[in-house]
This record gives sequence, C-alpha cells and structure tokens, in this order.
Amino acid sequence: MITEILLFLLGLAMVALGGDSFVGYGVSLANKLRLPRAVVGATVVAVGTSLPEIVVAVTAAAGGSARIAAGSAMGSVLYNAALAGGLLALIRPASGLGRRDLMKRLCFFLLAALMTALSVQKTGALGVGLGIVLLCLFAVYAVTGAAAAQTVSGEADGGRPELILVGLLVGALALYMGSGFIVDNGILLANRLGMPERLAALTFVSLGTAVPDVAAAVCAALRRQPSLALGNIVGANIIDLMLVIGIPALVAPMEAGPPLFRDMAAACAAMLLLVLPPALTGRLRRWQGAALLLLLAACLILNFI
Repeated sequence: MITEILLFLLGLAMVALGGDSFVGYGVSLANKLRLPRAVVGATVVAVGTSLPEIVVAVTAAAGGSARIAAGSAMGSVLYNAALAGGLLALIRPASGLGRRDLMKRLCFFLLAALMTALSVQKTGALGVGLGIVLLCLFAVYAVTGAAAAQTVSGEADGGRPELILVGLLVGALALYMGSGFIVDNGILLANRLGMPERLAALTFVSLGTAVPDVAAAVCAALRRQPSLALGNIVGANIIDLMLVIGIPALVAPMEAGPPLFRDMAAACAAMLLLVLPPALTGRLRRWQGAALLLLLAACLILNFI
C-alpha cells in the first residue's frame, strides 16, 4: 500500500512539472506561429495532455475492460470541466474571451455527445460505426480550427524552434509517464479498497488521466493565461469524446448501458456550465468555479451512494 501511494504521489509531481513545461512552451509556439493562444490550447496542448486518456482507453478496451474505457472518457470530461475549469475560474476569472470560438467548440462537443448517445440507445454498444463517425467529426473540427488559425496575424516570438519542440516533447513525456504512475497505482489502490470497476474508472483512473489537464489549467492560470487554459480544457474534452471513445470503439467495440447516459449527462452539464456563460458574455466568473466544484462533489457523492 505504501509503495502504491508513493508512486501515485510521484506521478502527481511529474504531471505538475510536465504541465508547467508544456504550457510555457505552448505559449511560445503560439507566438512563433502567430496563432491565437486559444487555438494552440485547443489543439497542440489539448492533444498532448489527452494522450494518457487515449492510451488508457485503448488499452482497457483491447483488454476487455469496456467499463474502464467508457467510464474513464466520461469521467475525464467531468474532471476536466468541473475540476480544471472550476479551479481556473476561481484562480483567474477572465474577460474578453472569444465568444464565437467557444460557441463553435461547444457545438462540436454537444454534437459528439449526441452521436454517442444515439448510438448507445440504438445498438447498446460503442461500435465501429460510432468510432468512424467520431473520428470524421474530429477531422472536421481539426480542419476548421486550422482554417481559422490561418487568418490570424501577430508578432513572431524569437525563441528557437528546436528548443520549443524539445520543451513540448519533454513536457508531454513527463505528463505521459506521470499519468502512468497515477493510473496504474490508482487502480491498485482501488482494488485494495474493494471498489467496482466502473467506480474505479470514474475516480482513480479518470482523476489520474485528468491530472495533466488540471495541472496545465492551474499553471496557465498562475501564468495569467486563462484563454490558453480554457481552450485546453474545451479542446481536451472534445478529444475525450471524439478520440478517447472513437479510437477504442474501432479497436474493440464495447457494450454500454444506462450508467453511460448518467455519466454523459453529468459531463455535458459541467461543459455547459463552464463554456456557455463565456460563450454568451465573453467572461469567465468565479461563481462558475464554485458551481462546477459543487457539481463535481455532488456527482461523486451520488456515485458512491
């Protein structure tokens, strides 16, 4: 037990340092490529911090643990929006956020959630057809984001490109390895506590794989980069739905039932609470942070009752 706890804490330290490095070099990359920071947050940073979720979900699906694969994806969305978003709103409320961009990304997320819900309702599974639809939807999301980025101009940063890339790779590696420690030892701790597979996925596994996004959001907030952090959270959640469910569905179709609808409802509620107000007003407020943390606490309590 002590060994698992120590390795779990080591993973937390690694993702904290990796998140700081990844965010810092993500800002440098945005300046170098003359891209808005929200675009980099929703693409490069979001994909990098979502790698643990993708790897865990594919491994779990291939190994026959469908509940962990599906539960970890929904749980990660919930933790990203409610925990990372809640802390961001409490630490660094922001104004002047891109309302149109946030609304577009929220629509992509809700469309992916709708496609997933319809597939589960019709077939009772997360199958190959859904996987293809979600991957195609992600391709459209990526292409539209790249097209929008081409219209942006700005001052180029003087940082050396090779150093920026090395910094991003080192940060991503620390995030990946640290998350591995968190997930592996989190599962061991859950097993020792006698928790069922689905609850383990929603707690230790989801929290472990979401820690990079939480660390990246907190680091970005402390660096006074709320737009980057919010873009990272929204982008990571889109990836969690489209890739973390889509890729495992192609690799190994998974059965899904009513618990997935409950988890998805909580995840969508958290995303709406985080993204809809700034999409309408351009402002991220502290009351949202408090409400998101309360929503997360309520969801965890209801799952343990």
